[in-house]
Amino acid sequence: NERYAYTSAATVNHEDFASYYPNLLRQMRAFFNPELGVDRYGELFNQKQEFGRYQKNPALAPTELQERIADLPLDEQKRYWTRRRNGVKLMLNAGSGAGGAAFDNTIRMNNNIMAMRMIGQLFTWRIGQAQALKGALVPSTNTDGLYTVMEASTNNAILEREAATIGVDIEPEVIQLVSK
Repeated sequence: NERYAYTSAATVNHEDFASYYPNLLRQMRAFFNPELGVDRYGELFNQKQEFGRYQKNPALAPTELQERIADLPLDEQKRYWTRRRNGVKLMLNAGSGAGGAAFDNTIRMNNNIMAMRMIGQLFTWRIGQAQALKGALVPSTNTDGLYTVMEASTNNAILEREAATIGVDIEPEVIQLVSK
């Protein structure tokens, strides 16, 4: 129906919630194994974060890991850490996907996965509301972030405050958005 078709275009703050679903599952201890006393999912999450730091600056990696790739040029070293980080990220996302699967499997936990998704969407709504109360326009959201039209420093102050309350890092970036 043409009456409902429109496109919005604006310079926006894109707020990316860092590792949103894996981080929420880690906080919920969804994959914690009380028999082993180990949270392997949490360990994977921490490893992904660590590889992300090395990706930005390979000199931060422990010496024995630096030695493994020392012969590579700096751009190749960064790609090495990007690949390592992306591999762990894939495992984290596969875990949340398999946990919410419609078929029987060894890690199926539909109630936890559904709770995590609802909590995530409520947090997203809460942050959008905090921004809207200060005058932001929220033209679009996605699974792990928001797009807002608002002065950047006010936006970032709200994000910093709200991110601390939900325990999830939020990385703002000013971009051009065309949303239909």
